[in-house]
Amino acid sequence: MLEIFRVVMTNCDDHQHLVVGGVAQVPMGIWRHVPERCAHWPAGTSLSSLHRGAPRAGVKRIAHAADGRFAVTDNYGDTREYAAVLTTCQSWLLTTQIECDETLFS
Repeated sequence: MLEIFRVVMTNCDDHQHLVVGGVAQVPMGIWRHVPERCAHWPAGTSLSSLHRGAPRAGVKRIAHAADGRFAVTDNYGDTREYAAVLTTCQSWLLTTQIECDETLFS
């Protein structure tokens, strides 16, 4: 749904443009970008520096944690708990590729 929304809202279906250097430079630019002001981190912080230069592994499992939060387990088996989870993948991946209890959906 999000991909369809993105295509329609940006007129990508009618008004396509060539991105010189390839579109991969967009997420890489965001990854390396150092904002002028950071509200929660010191000056000079980028996404890359927050993640020690490498993206986190893919998500393997999303479950209820004992304290009511969400337990997210990555492909390396590292589990972290969060107050909220926002997914941007296709919804069918949540039941076919990610171990996910359907009672999590609201």
